[in-house]
Amino acid sequence: MSARHRIPELSPEGRAAAEALRREVAGEVWTTPLRRWLYSTDASSYRVVPEVVLVAGSPDDLAVAAAVAAQTGLAVSARGAATSVAGQAIGPGVVVDCFKLDAVLEVDVGARRARVQPGVVQAALNAAAAPYGLEFGPDTSTVDQATLGGMVGNNSSGSRSVVYGETKDKVLRLAGVLATGETIALGPCAGGDLSSGIGGAASAPLAAALARIRGRAR
Repeated sequence: MSARHRIPELSPEGRAAAEALRREVAGEVWTTPLRRWLYSTDASSYRVVPEVVLVAGSPDDLAVAAAVAAQTGLAVSARGAATSVAGQAIGPGVVVDCFKLDAVLEVDVGARRARVQPGVVQAALNAAAAPYGLEFGPDTSTVDQATLGGMVGNNSSGSRSVVYGETKDKVLRLAGVLATGETIALGPCAGGDLSSGIGGAASAPLAAALARIRGRAR
């Protein structure tokens, strides 16, 4: 590998994060130069070499990754299929590959909704829904690669969003993880009350922080 493409050595924070993750997660933790190089880019033209790569083996690994990253001062970047053309799937800290979290947990035909893990590819969800005459919009060009988690983070739309809508139009509820490792549940808000759409111990302070941001943006 040329000097121009030399992979930097792991920082003390990176080593500490890798050691902690290996003790606590069900997935795989990678720190070799080759693995870090492979995860340093997505479909964009950017290249950012991460300290650590975690291939999540269970949903609990996501909370562990957030907590460990917070403890070691590293950022977390979630990665699905890496079809982003704007660099959302790369980062300098801990890159969490969610591609193995690919279960379609439920298709509720009567309610016309599904419950999925973040690594489910859009085409896989459509295949699960097709026997019932259903499909998940929007009409993306990367339907065979893009994961639902990445689509939510990117608000994927596609060229026919006027007909099929954007991803944000299709999301009813989300399970999320804060930077502290706390898990939260997100759903519709009643009127302007942000706290009504946030479940979990951190709902009140998180709603207050979001309200302050919304106030500044208006």
